Amino acid sequence: MNGDAHAKFKVAVCGAGIAGLALASFLSKSEDITVDVFEVKPEIRTIGAGIAIWKRYWDILHDLHGFEEQCAARGVTTPEWSLVHGPVLRKSDIRSGGFDFYSLSLGPKVLPRTLLLDILKSKLHSSNCKVYTSKCLSSYRFSEQGPVVLRFEDGTTSTADLLVGADGVHSNVRKTLFKDQPRYAEPQFSGQFAYRMRCLQEDLRKINEQHLALSGFKIWCGSGRHVTSNAVGEYIQITTYDNVPCDGEGPLSDPWVLDVSAGEVADSYQDWEPDLTSLLRSIDTASRWAIHVVQPLPYCVCGPVALIGDSAHAMTPHQGLGGGQGIEDAYILWRLLAHPTTSRSNLAKVLQIYNDIRLPFAQKVAARSLANGLMYGFLLPEYDGLSLDIVGRDLGASCEWLVEDKGCEAEWLRAEAMLRELKT
Repeated sequence: MNGDAHAKFKVAVCGAGIAGLALASFLSKSEDITVDVFEVKPEIRTIGAGIAIWKRYWDILHDLHGFEEQCAARGVTTPEWSLVHGPVLRKSDIRSGGFDFYSLSLGPKVLPRTLLLDILKSKLHSSNCKVYTSKCLSSYRFSEQGPVVLRFEDGTTSTADLLVGADGVHSNVRKTLFKDQPRYAEPQFSGQFAYRMRCLQEDLRKINEQHLALSGFKIWCGSGRHVTSNAVGEYIQITTYDNVPCDGEGPLSDPWVLDVSAGEVADSYQDWEPDLTSLLRSIDTASRWAIHVVQPLPYCVCGPVALIGDSAHAMTPHQGLGGGQGIEDAYILWRLLAHPTTSRSNLAKVLQIYNDIRLPFAQKVAARSLANGLMYGFLLPEYDGLSLDIVGRDLGASCEWLVEDKGCEAEWLRAEAMLRELKT
């Protein structure tokens, strides 16, 4: 495996999703750090059509990777953030016709996931970063003085000074870290199902040239559930969300992803407004995804092992923040590792700074995302009897931190101050 006796650190990253590739690409900028990336799949690829990149995360990517130029080279325009608006919220569980009740003035730029991964992969420097595919971690071990030893299911091993688990909600790194605490080791069913579908914009225009779904990002809200629709390329991407009872312990025993009848999904909304029912009836195929999260962990660092992204704080998708929080994890961890005062001798203390800065922040973000999803379905008790204006206003306010200029810098300044304290 990749190695350099003169390197400051050797870092092993398990997982080549957004968080893992973001970290590897940032670390590639540090010539004195070598990186091995281990991906379980035969190739680096992603699922899902679009990813929401809020300004907070865009600024990180642009500052480190010239993100605007990278997007432009791939035919994607740079957003003028003052003109990027969020979804229109609509009361839709009314058969005679719904109505808009709030328009979010703030929003993210939605990019194809494949484009983001392509840019991150292009920033991996072969001189200090190697990628290995078809590598499934089976276990790891470390001693107080020695390196982390990684063992893979194919019988091979590797060593590193630091192991970073970026292997998602199913994380094998997390399962080993919390092997005696299944509550944290295993994913948790959130009690929410997402039914994912899409239709061609052209086909929808044939039904109705003035169809509401053609006019931009919509969240169709109703009692106990909601639907999102947004244009991504030539398609309208549609997701319906249902909330169901769950025991709050462990993963769903049924398959997490199932092909389902699009007609049955449409039938379950037959009492909603005509534009929504016609949108759902234009769909031929649908799949049901059981949304799983990670229980709030007591820590995401243990010795020379750290978790980032979904492996540390997988969350519901209702603000489009999971990928962005993985980028933010990667940014703070990179800056800590690359700092001139960080060395093998104080690595454990430096990783604790990462834990103390990022884990509480990301867990608050996860709680806010869940609350927003419940608000779309009018399920938060504290809003009972309040006007839709108040619901919309509070949903809008919950996004303001995401569009601050270089919003992640405040976290870094806190981390840097804690680093300085290590020297005293």
